[in-house]
Amino acid sequence: MTSPLARKPYDLRATCITNRRRAGLPVAEVARRAGNSPEVIHRRYAGVIDDSEEANNRKIEQVMGWAG
Repeated sequence: MTSPLARKPYDLRATCITNRRRAGLPVAEVARRAGNSPEVIHRRYAGVIDDSEEANNRKIEQVMGWAG
């Protein structure tokens, strides 16, 4: 059976890295687990968390003590 989810093994690796970044793992930890440098992770996967501005704002508010 074929699957459109992973046409190449590399696709699974990229999905794993993307999911770890979206989960909020530090870049250095994601890079270590992937066998890359943090610079590579920043360059290749910077866009995967761009849609989370609202969640990031909530994190900032929580740390600053502004969240209710």
